[in-house]
Amino acid sequence: MDRSDAAPLSDLPEITYLGLLLLFGVSTAGLIVALGASIANRVDLLLFCAGLGAMLTSLVWIALLALQCSRAWALALWLGIWVPYVNLVLAAAFARRYWDRGARPAALVATAGLLMETLVSVRILLVGSPVPI
Repeated sequence: MDRSDAAPLSDLPEITYLGLLLLFGVSTAGLIVALGASIANRVDLLLFCAGLGAMLTSLVWIALLALQCSRAWALALWLGIWVPYVNLVLAAAFARRYWDRGARPAALVATAGLLMETLVSVRILLVGSPVPI
C-alpha cells in the first residue's frame, strides 16, 4: 500500500513543542547534576547527558504523535517506553511507518542522541584501554 497520499499527522500545538524543548533541557541538566561526579571529562558528561535527554525527548514526542494515529500505537508506546531497548525498537518501528507523515523530526532527534552516546562510548573505550607493549 502506498502511503504517500495518506494524510499527515496533525501538527502538535506550539505549547507542546515548548514542553518538549523544556523536557530536553530539564532532563539534560538533571542528568548532568546526577552524573557529574561519576564522569570526569566534562565534554563526555555533556555529550552523554545531552544524548540521553535527546532520546528521552524523542520517545515522548513519538508517543504524542502515536496518540494521534491510533490507540494501539499509543498503548504500545506508552507501555513499552518503560522497557529499555524495547522502547527504542517500538519508536523506530513507528517512525519508519510514519516517516513521511510527521515522525521524521522526532526520529532525527533520536538519531542525534544515539550518535552522541556512540561518540562518548567510543571515546571512553579508546582512552580507557591500555596500549599493549
